[in-house]
Amino acid sequence: MINSLFTVDIATIQIKDWNNKKLKLKKIIDKLSYVRKELTNYETTRFINDPKDLRDGFNTILKSDISKILKECGIKKINIKDIWAVKYKTGDFQTVHHHGRSMYTGILYVDIDNKMAGTYFVSPMPNPITGDTQLALPEVKEGMLSFFPGYLLHYTKPNQSKNDRVVISFDFDIGEF
Repeated sequence: MINSLFTVDIATIQIKDWNNKKLKLKKIIDKLSYVRKELTNYETTRFINDPKDLRDGFNTILKSDISKILKECGIKKINIKDIWAVKYKTGDFQTVHHHGRSMYTGILYVDIDNKMAGTYFVSPMPNPITGDTQLALPEVKEGMLSFFPGYLLHYTKPNQSKNDRVVISFDFDIGEF
């Protein structure tokens, strides 16, 4: 008999009325400044913008969707500590990373087409039989919101599309259970 001792959960939800909400979010993120920092392979609003407008807009526009995913997870509230947008031009990618001491991380897939892969996740445990690193690539589509533990290593492969791949990422702690 085989029993799993540990699992790593990822919570996902498809945003309702996505096209309308996307337009509202794009008005906010299109006004932000983006930068390509040394040793990065993408453009981001992180570290150069005050995230208040993005955080407030995100919370307001997605309030009912966030409430639904929190209820499903048994969480009463979250505290978004940091939030930013990322643009991946053709050939851009994200190297393997985690979000440090952040309890949880979220990704909202704003612009993604069928030539773009989602986010790859690296298991914190090797395969117990082969010792190989285990990878997971959950299916994603535009308007999907995902929550996962901040310690979980993840990355993206180079964008193969001529279109920008755009996501909103955020780090958060949970409030009451």
